[in-house]
Amino acid sequence: VLGVAVDIGSTTVVGYLMDLETGQQLAVSSLLNPQTRYGDDVVSRIDFATNDPTGLETLQSELIKALNTIIAETTRMAGVSAQNIYGMCLVGNTTMYHLFLGISPSALARAPYVPAVVDAMRVAAHELGLAIHPDAHVWVLPNIAGWVGADTVGVILSTGMYLQDDVALAIDIGTNGEMALGSRQRLITCSTAAGPAFEGAQLSCGMRAAGGAIDTVKIDGDVHWHAIGDSAPRGICGSGLVDLIAEMLRAGVIDSTGMMQDSETLNQNGQHKLAERIVQEGRQRVFELVRPSEGAAGRTVRVTQRDVRELQLAKGAIRAGIEILMKELGIGPSDVKYVYLAGAFGNYIKPESALAIGLIPDFPQAQIVPVGNAAGSGAKMALLSVGARNEATEILRNVEYLELSGRPDFQEQFAEAMLF
Repeated sequence: VLGVAVDIGSTTVVGYLMDLETGQQLAVSSLLNPQTRYGDDVVSRIDFATNDPTGLETLQSELIKALNTIIAETTRMAGVSAQNIYGMCLVGNTTMYHLFLGISPSALARAPYVPAVVDAMRVAAHELGLAIHPDAHVWVLPNIAGWVGADTVGVILSTGMYLQDDVALAIDIGTNGEMALGSRQRLITCSTAAGPAFEGAQLSCGMRAAGGAIDTVKIDGDVHWHAIGDSAPRGICGSGLVDLIAEMLRAGVIDSTGMMQDSETLNQNGQHKLAERIVQEGRQRVFELVRPSEGAAGRTVRVTQRDVRELQLAKGAIRAGIEILMKELGIGPSDVKYVYLAGAFGNYIKPESALAIGLIPDFPQAQIVPVGNAAGSGAKMALLSVGARNEATEILRNVEYLELSGRPDFQEQFAEAMLF
């Protein structure tokens, strides 16, 4: 008796094959969300779904095909039949929720950003064309608001922060940055458009956290890096970029405004090896992290001034969101006892690098806990337990949502948070 828990991310879709009798995870598989070919971010996908006559149908069909691929892969790995899958539970942001169910997300693109549906839903697998037992129940966890979805409910559920007396902050960093702050007394959520920089997209040498992606960097007069799978580097992922920027900042290669220094300045400071890595290309400077002789297929891995700016925009949005949540709750950094870093990015980022670039404030009393794919963990809990599904609905009744776009103080915080 099997089930599948799924986290539908804007960039990555992950599926977990579970034994519903023992609760054991039998296999896991992930792939790039095929909807990315219609837009990197949810706004461009909403636009496609709204303005193209077959847009909504196309995006839903792409997602169903991706899920069927994951189902085929996980059942093959476990040596079981997909016809023995009798339950499926999904989380994702509010746009993914709408697109999965074939509901128009057009209202999410304009103020006041009201979803067509927020409640938890249950449908039969055959209604959606999922390649599992046709009468299998498919549960979709509830959304909180237009820009805070079922994935955040999954994070809140799996961390248990809604049951704690101590104040906790959960940050799930993807294309959007969703945050929840509070305790059992009061819990507030918000969302900021972080952009795809943290997922390695839209950077000159950015890539997902896969084999060949640089994930850690150290600078001590020269540059040392590590690539996933210990293979020759093909690019840099989000955690590697944060590491690199933190190290470049510490070494004085970039200043607090994010400006990259020229080679002459670095030579004057005695940093000759770092100076050799600075190249002027047109009007912008470029830092060569990996030289052609070291990269896969003779490839250079580089970070441009524009890449640094992309990261500043992304981290500025996250930091400003955290500051506004603390302001709304009437607390300071020392009141926060736990910081849960969720998502693949949160699992691999070094907390000291996140602090160094100012992605998160310095929480002197807090324990920083990487919680991996907490949204996926929430989906697994809800798949295995009726009680957990009821808890998810209870969370929806008690959580508050803060719309940042309507707050004049958000722009001020954002401008301030752009600085390193």
